[in-house]
Amino acid sequence: MIQVQRYHRGLKEIWNAFNSQAVNGTFFFNRTFIEYHGSRFTDHSLLFYHKNSLIALLPLHEDNTVISSHQGLSFGGFIISAKVDVLLMLQLFENLKIYAVQHGFTTLIYKAPPSVYLGQPTQDDLFALYQHQAVLQHRNLISVLNLKEPIAYSKLRQRCLKRAKELNLTICFSEDIEAFMHLVQQVHKRSKLKSPTHSVAEIKYLMQAFPENIGLMAAYAEQELVGGVLLFKHRQVVNLQYIASSAVGKQKHALDLLVHAVITKYQNQVKYLSFGSSHDEREPYHLNTSLVQNKSSYGARGVVQDTYQLNF
Repeated sequence: MIQVQRYHRGLKEIWNAFNSQAVNGTFFFNRTFIEYHGSRFTDHSLLFYHKNSLIALLPLHEDNTVISSHQGLSFGGFIISAKVDVLLMLQLFENLKIYAVQHGFTTLIYKAPPSVYLGQPTQDDLFALYQHQAVLQHRNLISVLNLKEPIAYSKLRQRCLKRAKELNLTICFSEDIEAFMHLVQQVHKRSKLKSPTHSVAEIKYLMQAFPENIGLMAAYAEQELVGGVLLFKHRQVVNLQYIASSAVGKQKHALDLLVHAVITKYQNQVKYLSFGSSHDEREPYHLNTSLVQNKSSYGARGVVQDTYQLNF
């Protein structure tokens, strides 16, 4: 028998301790990360117990009759212990459905994690969603580079990197978040994109809360910041959360040098580098072709990120 408990702040330490040991835990699911933008969502996260032992967490928020993987997170889904096999996963969904109906919810929106973020093969939740007649609501594509394979840049990337190395740029970790986010905002404005998800204040707060997971690697031409990448480091993935350069940075191929620096630094620490999504509603197939081609030129390949809808 599985028991379901709604999360409250008195359970923060229990939640975080479980997440740190879970098969597919990540700092995204730490309550400090989830709650930094808590005022934007009504949290309805759940804990699942089997034989009085905590076996799973499910970060959720509610919106009227819908419970959803947190929109403030890149992905969600069940966070599980090693005890959870496919049979237990099926029971988790059965009990989730019972709980949801009892509390007046009609729909679950479930953002499954991309496979590269899983510490070991564990997609039992996708099987359970299928068995419960969930439908694929959205399929996004992220570009991922396997850092354990030999570097295989395109000839263009090789030429740009060679040129960048000749231009005396300094690559280092930096705390100059204001200057970097100004570049990011300029890029978004120039490309007619939505404003960045995070404010300067939020990024500073998260960097202080998770110094081992979040950092800014920047490129300087003398004292001027001309490019940067904000890194989110997970157990086996380092993600380029934001990436931007100035006009000077473009001329000096700063991003080529930065991405190469990230690859060389982390290739012995994690398995994958994620360049993130190239999603663009304005383009054919909702894919920014020039952006995805740029990522592919480093050797990155596509990994799907799915969102499912389950009606109760």
